[in-house]
Amino acid sequence: MCCLPDSDGDGAFDAVSFCTPSNSGPHADNCPLVPNSNQDDADKDGQGDSCDTDDDNDGIQDTNDNCRAVVNTNQEDTDNDEVGNDCDNCPLNANTDQADEDGDGNGDICDLDNDKDFNLDFIDNCPEDYNPNQEDMDGDGVGDVCDNCPEESNANQADANNNFIGDACDSILDDDKDGVVDIHDNCPSRPNSDQLDTDEDGLGDECDDDCDGDGIADVDDNCCCQPNPNQTPSSFSQRGAVCTADFDGDGVIDSEDICPEDRTKWTTSFKDVSFHDMGQTSTNPSAVWEIHDDGLEVAQLASSQASMALSDTSFGPVRFSGYMYIVGEDEGIEGAAGVVFNYQNNKNFNLLSAVRTGQNKGFWKLTRVSSATGHPSDALKDAIYMRDQPNHSDVAGETLIPWKSTELDWEAGVAHYFSISVDPETQTIGLIITNGPYIQVNTTIVEMDALRGGRLGMYAQEQPLVYWTGLRTECFTPPRVHYITCDDNLTAYFDGVEAPHKASMDRWEETSALSYGPTTNLLAVSCTSNDGGGGIIASGRSGRYFSDGHKWRCSAELEADWMQPGFDDSAWEEATELGPSMMAPWGPRSNIDPRASWIWTDDPTDATVYCRRTLD
Repeated sequence: MCCLPDSDGDGAFDAVSFCTPSNSGPHADNCPLVPNSNQDDADKDGQGDSCDTDDDNDGIQDTNDNCRAVVNTNQEDTDNDEVGNDCDNCPLNANTDQADEDGDGNGDICDLDNDKDFNLDFIDNCPEDYNPNQEDMDGDGVGDVCDNCPEESNANQADANNNFIGDACDSILDDDKDGVVDIHDNCPSRPNSDQLDTDEDGLGDECDDDCDGDGIADVDDNCCCQPNPNQTPSSFSQRGAVCTADFDGDGVIDSEDICPEDRTKWTTSFKDVSFHDMGQTSTNPSAVWEIHDDGLEVAQLASSQASMALSDTSFGPVRFSGYMYIVGEDEGIEGAAGVVFNYQNNKNFNLLSAVRTGQNKGFWKLTRVSSATGHPSDALKDAIYMRDQPNHSDVAGETLIPWKSTELDWEAGVAHYFSISVDPETQTIGLIITNGPYIQVNTTIVEMDALRGGRLGMYAQEQPLVYWTGLRTECFTPPRVHYITCDDNLTAYFDGVEAPHKASMDRWEETSALSYGPTTNLLAVSCTSNDGGGGIIASGRSGRYFSDGHKWRCSAELEADWMQPGFDDSAWEEATELGPSMMAPWGPRSNIDPRASWIWTDDPTDATVYCRRTLD
């Protein structure tokens, strides 16, 4: 077996391979004990910049060099912003952050038109966002595309809870717990933190029966993310020709797309992040965050006060993965580190974190922040981590801990892989954590009253030299589930294989959640009514495949192999719709889409019926 070690988890193999000579095979890591996924080496000396004390080899140590990757022995810095002229994108205007919104090499502070919308910044009502027409419906001087309250005047753009909605038009009501308050949610009844609206009709895809607005209902559309009213079929799949290789039409083929059904997301990047202090007071310095490798690697270098780096992008179902690596020896390291997910506002988010091995001051734990104070506050900071405390208990009014380890934590100098899978619909969180090649944690947490989507990020407190590398975000496709019940006794088959029987399948008052595989094409069910007047109601996740009189076919006659995919049901009648989901005597059932109908054969006296539908 060939083993190619990667000690720091940055995707570059270590200098020594156990099965390939040093002059063949993959290139060795030019910095094997410090993550540097881009393998930058400014002076080409074979030592990566992340572990080179003089990156540009100009004789000035990086700690004192105002242009670490560019030779500048004179260290000239005209604008005194601690960035040398030779590497300053605005050498005559102080801009330590070197912000360059449009990536043209000219820093924003000296770029006359940052967003290239042909409106000079000093008159542009959204200087960082392209808006050539300068629409401003509320007349507050802030353009609609960058206004956090576009319909209510708020020139100061105050947003105390950091949810991207201005205080002037914010609310606390969020029925679906997706982080978007109801009055601004384009689908307030179903969690959709990403607010995806493919056809831009104001109705989120999660609530839209025709996401692409082509006049073909999604349940019948062979390309539901791209308009194709003629439904021209593909020669290679069951999809339409227009979306054969690129389902969402974002220009990235599905095999390379992190979110094949979301045209707004196609690659992982943490370039656009904001930095936030967790507390208000600290004896530690401010955090020093760095973004590497075009946003695929993030580092926090200081023994700092509690801080987070948060992405601007919200996800619903998501798998967030990568490696967390702390450089250095164990001795003297006293801080905490981890990752943030489901961030909805400064009072509500999830945090996976731990401290160094052997301290007994905080093993791996999943924290549900439900804070009365919100960050920045010392109450929240201390509820998450306090030095010399066990840090394993709920703190009233601030944090809950739905899961924790009693013995596992992180180890310095070891790459810890993490994978977090968020499923808003079932309110589950899947966790995988490793210590080097060894699995530490592999579990699924069911969190009732869970947060159902949000932003992602990183967290560090009093812990220097933390790297998050090999980062990947991808829209998580949860396991396929069909929710179904019948009055009275249900049996279900997927592609002819009987689903495991559950007690709920003999009680119409309860909805059964039946899982099936990604290649399944047929659902077949039988239902026996004990007292006459039977009915069946069903829907898949996110409302797909709901029971109706269009796609479902039913019969009262038992025929051989009726549940098999190859059975010809063309002689069966379309199901008869008895009425809407809330009809008496049953009423609405849990997890069943309200668009579903109770169905049966056309004869209400039939004691047992057999129904089928394709899952295309």
